Amino acid sequence: MAFNYQRGDFCPVTVQPAGAVPITLNIKGYTLDFECLIFDVTSTGSGGVRARINGLLDVKGTINADVDLDLLPFGVPQIVPGVKGICLFFLSPVKAIQIPTIISKVHYESNVESEVKYSFDVQVNSLAGFIVYPAF
Repeated sequence: MAFNYQRGDFCPVTVQPAGAVPITLNIKGYTLDFECLIFDVTSTGSGGVRARINGLLDVKGTINADVDLDLLPFGVPQIVPGVKGICLFFLSPVKAIQIPTIISKVHYESNVESEVKYSFDVQVNSLAGFIVYPAF
């Protein structure tokens, strides 16, 4: 049995806009969702049981962070809607899933008794590269 769990604070996200250098962000957390289209192909040949086949793979993620005035999101990391590039979502300090992405949304939030925060949504974009899973 394996019990090699990882702490979230050891799992950053690295962003690399097309043509730029990779930058590791100090984040609060991220979500990463893999899903695919499912097509219903039920017919008389499926014996009265629903039949399905898979379609296109889709990946979406949200990265949450605090605004760092020394590294503003819209500056060097280019966290701006429409920017294409590569994101590395770390599962451990040395293992990451590489996703080619396009930034679809950037959200800023400020509250009286809290730090200024931002988040941004990414979606897979095969025009920016390939999905690469870490080795076992």
